[in-house]
Amino acid sequence: MRADTGIATRVGDWVMVVGSLAGLAVAVLDDVTPDNGIAGSGGVILVIVSSALLLAASLILALALVGRRSLRATIDVLLCLGIIGTGFAAYMLEADFLLAAMVLAFVGWVAHLFAAPRAAHRAASLQPGAA
Repeated sequence: MRADTGIATRVGDWVMVVGSLAGLAVAVLDDVTPDNGIAGSGGVILVIVSSALLLAASLILALALVGRRSLRATIDVLLCLGIIGTGFAAYMLEADFLLAAMVLAFVGWVAHLFAAPRAAHRAASLQPGAA
């Protein structure tokens, strides 16, 4: 388990998982619904792939499968870029539910990112001899 794991960080991780899973489900639904105007387009296929990658990366963080701090930081940056890129693609495809799922994933990312330093700082300040 990670040393900086606080309740808000874990909640943020799982909110990212839910947001990316919802994004993947909505993208697949948009791809198989023939009367929405974007079914079978390259944009929907790209969003399906990016949502699946977001889901995999957020699950890696949520299940604490990454121990190295530098690798976690890299995954954090790539998750942010993926969420923003997928959200922009959803906006261009006029897929409102997909955009809402990416907003949810972004909220989870923010909770994950900003809850972790405070939890680690609080734990470090409670140790004897900490300045």
